[in-house]
Amino acid sequence: MSSPASSLTDAVREILARTLPDGAAPADDDAPLRELGLSSLRMVRVVVALREELGTDLPDELLRPETFHSVRTLVSAVEEGGSR
Repeated sequence: MSSPASSLTDAVREILARTLPDGAAPADDDAPLRELGLSSLRMVRVVVALREELGTDLPDELLRPETFHSVRTLVSAVEEGGSR
């Protein structure tokens, strides 16, 4: 059985794989997502997917580029401030 943290990480990775160009899911949780093609428009798509698929709304103060730096920073933001 997987832990909630690893399940969340897997869910975020899956959302990113569908959102990044050519399904460019990062091989490393610390890889810069911008280098894999995460643009501001794609960030919005990630936020919408988090809301629709995980029931998670990120608070306004977490809607900044630093939150979307890597899988790790995004998962941390969801754990820290995501709610519905």
